[in-house]
Amino acid sequence: MLPPSPYIETRNGGHYVAGSRIGIDVVTFAFRRGGTAEDIFRAFPSIGSLAKVYGVLTYILEHPNEIESYLEEEAA
Repeated sequence: MLPPSPYIETRNGGHYVAGSRIGIDVVTFAFRRGGTAEDIFRAFPSIGSLAKVYGVLTYILEHPNEIESYLEEEAA
């Protein structure tokens, strides 16, 4: 289970950028491929704001073990 965050919503068994349909797995993989916050926002403008992308990236970096566990569960 992921810790609470104003940038992450849990619904339908998945974790999403708050207020969007973009999964945090999508943002995580884009970031791991070398995408910057600006690149990610350009690719997924429905996230809503560049500030929200930075918030999600901060969350991802602060909770690496939880994110990795979530990604492994999703892949299974």
